[in-house]
Amino acid sequence: MSKQLVIVHARRIIRESLRALLEASGGHEVVGESADGRAAIETVERTRPQVVLMDLSLPVLNGIDTTRQLSRKCPRAKVLVLAMTSDRHHVAEALKAGAAGALWHDCSSDELLRAIEVVQTEQMYLSPGIADVVVNSYVRNPEGNGDGRLALLTNRQREVLQLLSEGRSTKQIALDLDISPKTVDTHRQDLMMKLNMFSVAELTKFAVREGLTSLDA
Repeated sequence: MSKQLVIVHARRIIRESLRALLEASGGHEVVGESADGRAAIETVERTRPQVVLMDLSLPVLNGIDTTRQLSRKCPRAKVLVLAMTSDRHHVAEALKAGAAGALWHDCSSDELLRAIEVVQTEQMYLSPGIADVVVNSYVRNPEGNGDGRLALLTNRQREVLQLLSEGRSTKQIALDLDISPKTVDTHRQDLMMKLNMFSVAELTKFAVREGLTSLDA
């Protein structure tokens, strides 16, 4: 039986390349693709794949929070993170969120296929270089890489923070999250109070630093 996968990546060319590789390898069927985190959750809930290939730098909802929601809503789908070098400090957070493994974007096709096999057997897969990063992260800073303020935020506040940092207006955020513009304003005020920040520019810098979004997402 073919292994069913969903590819979640912001860049279409990478999604197409991964699809071609997987389908040419035999025994793999790509049942869905998504370019942002929120669409990914809908796709995975609809298709129920065995493995999800996950980019961390996603628009709308970042890869860490997408993984966190998928681990709760679709626990049988194993999330395999595709990390860039710039993501190295956020890989540990993705694993805490429920990812079953992680490897570099520039890994070989053989390693990718091996990682897919491993996570399906309820084991964790980490590329050698990523394993070192994760171990160092826990040894040097077991409480996390950030300054601790991110933990003060609710899941909804994290979502609003990411959308704000991506330049979306109050009206757009309200539509994306199916809440009222007034509620969005309330979340923004709460974010500024909790984080002791007083402008969207400051919130954006914080979101990028904490891995909620990236400048090129």
